[in-house]
Amino acid sequence: MSLASYIGTNIPLPTEEERADLYDDTFWIGDCFSDKYDKKNMTKHHFTTKYVYEVSSHWGIIILPNDSLRYESISKLRKLLQHVESYMQLGDYFQLYTCWLGEETDKSEDQLSIELHQINFQTLEIPEKTVVTFYNSNIKEDGGCS
Repeated sequence: MSLASYIGTNIPLPTEEERADLYDDTFWIGDCFSDKYDKKNMTKHHFTTKYVYEVSSHWGIIILPNDSLRYESISKLRKLLQHVESYMQLGDYFQLYTCWLGEETDKSEDQLSIELHQINFQTLEIPEKTVVTFYNSNIKEDGGCS
């Protein structure tokens, strides 16, 4: 089985197929494990957004204490936040959800809401099957994510 991460946005984002120059081997937005039905199920069961994308990073983004992939997932999340934030306006949000392929219709186990510029990566936990809403309520002085 494969662990897949999805994002939901209210703004269209370029995929790897459209803009390969924006992505690298460690992060891109495009298809890897999922198909159009998996993405449709994300909208139906988890997201409140119009657009759904798979975040292809060869493995999903889950952040748990003492997980051997914690720092790799944090790195992927930082790249995702920087990338999506470059398209967001004040007040926009996007959602992240990670599950095992085939479990897109399973019930969410938790929900988190996180302001983009107030993320504490030292204590951050994002288990699988959690809908995480990242919102942009203010502009950081240096213009980027922490």
